[in-house]
Amino acid sequence: MSRRYGLVAAAMVAWATAGTVVGMPGAAPGLIAVGAVIVAAIVLVDACAERVGRPGRPARLASLVGHARVVSRRDVSLAMVIALAASCAVAGVVAVRAEGRHPEVLHHWASGSRPLTADVTVTSLSSLVDRPTEAEWSDASAVPSVRFRAQVSRLQLGRDQRSAEFPVLVFAPDVAETGGPPLGSVVRVTGRWQLAEVGDRVSALVFSDERPASISPAPDALGWAHGLRRSFVGVASVLPGWGGQLLPGLSIGDTSAVGVDLDAAMTASSLSHLTAVSGANCAIVVAIGFAIGAAMGLRRSMRIGLAVLLLVAFVVLVTPESSVIRASVMACAVLVALASGRPAAGLAVLCTVVVALLIADPWLSRDYGFALSVLATAGLLVLTRPLTDLLARVAPRPIAAAFALPLAAQLACQPVLVLLDPTLAVYGVMANLLAGPAAPAATILGLVACLLSAVNPLLALPIAAVAWIPAAWIAQVAAWFENAPAARLPLPPGLAGVLLTTLVLVLGGGLALAMRAQRPLLTRVLATGSVAVLGIAAGTIAPVAVRDASAPPGEWAVASCDVGQGDATVLRDGPHFGLIDVGDDEQRLTRCLTRLGVTRLDLLVLTHFDSDHVGAYPAVVGRVSEVLVGPTDGPADERIVDALSRGGAIVRQVRAGENGRLGETTEWNVLWPPVRGEIEPGNDASVVLETRRSFGATGDGVASAALSAVFLGDLGADAQNRLRRTRLVPADVDVVKVAHHGSKDQSSLVYERLRPTLGLVSVGENDYGHPSASILQTLDRIGTRVRRTDRDGIIAVGRPAGIPSAASTGRALLEVWTSGAAPSVGGGG
Repeated sequence: MSRRYGLVAAAMVAWATAGTVVGMPGAAPGLIAVGAVIVAAIVLVDACAERVGRPGRPARLASLVGHARVVSRRDVSLAMVIALAASCAVAGVVAVRAEGRHPEVLHHWASGSRPLTADVTVTSLSSLVDRPTEAEWSDASAVPSVRFRAQVSRLQLGRDQRSAEFPVLVFAPDVAETGGPPLGSVVRVTGRWQLAEVGDRVSALVFSDERPASISPAPDALGWAHGLRRSFVGVASVLPGWGGQLLPGLSIGDTSAVGVDLDAAMTASSLSHLTAVSGANCAIVVAIGFAIGAAMGLRRSMRIGLAVLLLVAFVVLVTPESSVIRASVMACAVLVALASGRPAAGLAVLCTVVVALLIADPWLSRDYGFALSVLATAGLLVLTRPLTDLLARVAPRPIAAAFALPLAAQLACQPVLVLLDPTLAVYGVMANLLAGPAAPAATILGLVACLLSAVNPLLALPIAAVAWIPAAWIAQVAAWFENAPAARLPLPPGLAGVLLTTLVLVLGGGLALAMRAQRPLLTRVLATGSVAVLGIAAGTIAPVAVRDASAPPGEWAVASCDVGQGDATVLRDGPHFGLIDVGDDEQRLTRCLTRLGVTRLDLLVLTHFDSDHVGAYPAVVGRVSEVLVGPTDGPADERIVDALSRGGAIVRQVRAGENGRLGETTEWNVLWPPVRGEIEPGNDASVVLETRRSFGATGDGVASAALSAVFLGDLGADAQNRLRRTRLVPADVDVVKVAHHGSKDQSSLVYERLRPTLGLVSVGENDYGHPSASILQTLDRIGTRVRRTDRDGIIAVGRPAGIPSAASTGRALLEVWTSGAAPSVGGGG
C-alpha cells in the first residue's frame, strides 16, 4: 500500500477521534486503552507470522489510475498502527488538557451574578462584531464593539484571585477605535461570563461593557505587526469604494474595513476565501523569498532559510489563524523536503500536517475554517488533474485547467459549506475564474504597500492605488454574480445535504478517474450512478428552485413567513429588515428569509420565549444588530439572550412607551407589556409592537397612505383587554398579526378598535383548532380580510404604486402577495 494512503487514513482517523473526544473528554482514556490493545494485537499477529515464515501473500489492489498496487499484510498493518497511534495521541492530549480548560473555579464563579475579572493574553486579531453597512460608516455616534480570542492567566472575583490557563472569547467596546488590543498584549477584562459548550474552541465567553485595560504591551516580536497592519489599513481607507475595503483583506487578511454589503457579495459569489489568508498567500511569500535569494546569489539552503524567515514574519503579520497555520506549516514541510533533496508528495505532506496540528490542538477538529482549508487543498491535489483531463475532452487544455482549479476546490468544500449555507453557488466557478488571476497582483502589491506604510504612508499610497485596481475588479466581479439570476440553488439542509453532496463528489470524482484510466466497465457503472443521483437531486431541488424563483413584487413592508405552527414576521424598509419572532423551524425560517432577500437584520423582536416563537433563534445568531425582548423566565431564556449577545447583537428588555426606527421611513412603538407592575413571563407578557411605514407620495402628487400594523404576539383575552384600557391601541390600522395563531382566547373589543384591513394568521397543522371559528367570525364581521400561512404560504403586504391614501378612498388598499397565489389589489385581498 502506498505510504500516502496510510497517511490519509491516519489523518481521517485522527480527525474523527479529535472531533469526538473534545466533546466527550471522559471517553479519552478508554479510547487510548482500546487503541493500545489493538496495536499490541496487530504487532503480535505480525510477529507470529514472521516467526513461522508466513508473512502473508501479497494481494493486488485495483487502482483507478490504471495500475494494480501490490498490498501486503505488513503494509496494511503499518497503516493501521499509524492511524491508531495518531488517534491515541490525539485522545491523550485531550485527556491531559481537558480538565485545565474547564477548571472548577470557572464553573463556580461564572455561575454567579457578580462580574468576573481576568488577566488575558490576546491570541487573535480583533474583529468588528457588527460590520456596518455603507450608510453607517459615517455615523460617529455609535461605539464599535470588537471580539477577540485570548488565554486567561489569572481570575479575580472581589478580593479572591486564582491562577488558571484556558481560552476565552472576549466581546468588548472599542471606545478609542484602535481595532482592539494588539496580538500578544496582556489586558484586563471585567464583565459577565458565559460558559461555552464542551468541545468549543474556547471555554467561556466574556461580555464586557468596558474597554479592556492594558497591563503589558505585546512583545517586540509581535508588536511591530500591529502597528504595520493599522498603518496599512489607514492607507487603504483613503481608496474609494469596495476596492479600498477589500485590499487589506486580500493582502494581509485584515477584513475590519469590509462592510456588510461587500461581505454579502463576496459570500454569494464564492469569493470570500480570497480575503482569508491561505496556501496561495504563503506560496507567494515563499516565491518572493526564493526570488530575493536568487537575486542575491545565495545557494539553495540559504534561499530556503530566507523563505522560512519571510514566511514566519508573514504569519505574525496576518496572525496565526487555523487556515494560516495549516498553510504555513505545510509550506515549511515542503521546504524541509526540498532542503533534503527529496520530492514532497502534496497529499502526504497535507495529511502529515493535519495529524501534527490535531495532536497539537485537537479542538481544531471542530473549526469550520480549518476544515474548509484542508478540504480545498485536498481537492486541488486530488481532483485538479482528472478534472482537467475530463474537461479537456470538450475544451482546449489551458481553458480546461483554468476551470478545473476552482471547480476542484468548490467540489471538495461543498459537503462542509452546505452545513453553513444549504445552497449551491451556481456561478462560483466562473466568478473565481474571473477574479482569481487578479488576486496575486493585489496581494503582492498590497504587501509592498504595507511594508512602505511603516516608513511613510505617502510612499505607500501610489503602490496601494495600483493594488486597488485588481482589488476593485474582484469586488466588481462579486457584485456582478451576486445580482445574477438564480445565483444560488437550494440544497437539502443538514445531514441530508452533506450526504447528497458527498455522494455526488465521490461518484463524480470516481467517474473522472475511471475515464482517465480508460476503464470502460467501471466508467459505465459510475456514470449510471452519477446520472441517477443527479436525477434524484434535480427532482428534489427543482420544485424548490422554481418556487423560490418568484419574489414579492413592489415595496412590500410586512411579510409573514410560513414556519408551521409558529410566528415569524418580517418588516422591511428599503434595504433594512426587522423580524418579529423566529418560529421553531430553522430550515423554513432560513428559506423564507432567503426568498425575501434578507441577509442581515437591523432589528429582532422576541415577543416571548415559547419555543414556537424563539426555537429557531440559531438561524439568526450573528446576523442581528439589535434585539428587543420581553420578560425572561429562567436559564433557558437567558441562554437564548446570551447566544444573541455573543453573536454581536445589543439585547434589551422593553416595556410600553419605548420607540425607535427601522431604516428611514418605519417607526415602531412598544404597546405592551406595561411599564408599572410585575407581569408573569409567558403569553400575556408578549411584546406588542405597532409599526408605521411611510411611502411618500404617488406619481400625481397625492399623498400615499402610510402602512400601519400591530403585532399582538400571543396575548390572551384578559391581557388584550388590559392593553385596550391603556388607550395605546391605535384605531383603523392596515394590518394586524392575529394573536396566538388565531386561538379562541381573544377580545373582540380590541379587534373592533383596531379594525384592520388585513388580518395575518401565522399557523400550521395543529390539534388546537387554530384558527378558531370565533376569531374568524369576528374579523369577518368588522370587514377584515384574512390570510393564513398554512394555506397561502409566505404573505407579503405593501402599498400599491399610484393608489391614493385612505383619506380619499375611505379604506386603505393593500397589495398582497402570497407564495401560492398571484398578487392582488384590493381591500386587503
